[in-house]
Amino acid sequence: MLVLTRKRDQFLVLTAMVDIPKGTEIKVQITDVARGHATIGISAPKSVRVLRGEIPPQAIDSPEAITQETDDPEHPDFGKDYA
Repeated sequence: MLVLTRKRDQFLVLTAMVDIPKGTEIKVQITDVARGHATIGISAPKSVRVLRGEIPPQAIDSPEAITQETDDPEHPDFGKDYA
């Protein structure tokens, strides 16, 4: 699960990089809301790219623009399964 924090009016962009089968599920879950931030968990096939809304369009094909699942053991949602 990819875990991101968003402030009011920030957004995410989910883009299918290849044709995905009809009925493929993408799960978006609000895991916490505190101090003006929402923590969002996203479960999607690897063929779905999840980008923060502030990434400029010209950077979309940059490897740095692609977010990854949290591998930070200090992150409060590390290792949690919200399925």
